[in-house]
Amino acid sequence: MSIYLTNPNGSGTVRLYTTPRKASIGALDLKPGGGEVAIVERAGSVISLKLLSYNDNGSLIGSPRVIPTSCVATKVDYQPISSDPLLLVTESCVDGSKISTVRRDGTGYQTVMETVSNPILDHARWLHDGSNFIYVLFEASPSSVPYKLCRLDCVESAGNLLWTSNTDLSWVDVARTSNTVLFTAGVSTTGVYIHRLNIDTGEILKTFIHGTDGHFSPDDRKVLYETPYAAKGTYLDIHDTMGPSARITPKGDYGPKDWRL
Repeated sequence: MSIYLTNPNGSGTVRLYTTPRKASIGALDLKPGGGEVAIVERAGSVISLKLLSYNDNGSLIGSPRVIPTSCVATKVDYQPISSDPLLLVTESCVDGSKISTVRRDGTGYQTVMETVSNPILDHARWLHDGSNFIYVLFEASPSSVPYKLCRLDCVESAGNLLWTSNTDLSWVDVARTSNTVLFTAGVSTTGVYIHRLNIDTGEILKTFIHGTDGHFSPDDRKVLYETPYAAKGTYLDIHDTMGPSARITPKGDYGPKDWRL
């Protein structure tokens, strides 16, 4: 599996990194301003959080750096406002799940939220100003709405329960200029859609885009996303809220993606 850097129009594509044989990439996030990408790499039973540095030509600088975590990293997100951003890491543990922060040099590891067994924490993402984060909370039976999009303590009366769903909430992304969230929800029989939610006002646009894994452009005008699976693969498209949309890749099998300056 390989990571590529490309321009929004699909030009200038260069291969940045290829995993070891039979390894895969489960999560990816680009550092604000570029020059570095964080990945979660799975090689057999070994799952590692790695940072890859690259130059302006898209060439890898040095070797990947492994960032230690106390459990198994599943998602990663760079803090959006700092010149030396913290990494927000979602982790799966033997007896539960947690959300943690760690510096890019591997120091200062800190657990900021933790559960034992049920419920499960997932898809943690910084809010646009980097002051706090949102996350998905999955509560197994007997909950009637097992999937919840939350911030802080997830208490509804405090305005911290942001959205609930009977179907999986996944592929969460936060806008660069506001607390607007993209998330994927739905099932294959009725269609999988990207929803857009302003968590400050509660305004939601359901079925915003027919697809999955939406990511805002740096100015929040466009959304990079993956089309629903069809025969022999999917496409990567860019949805423009103020103009024509564009298809930027041929049909293929695509993993995690991101869009940064």
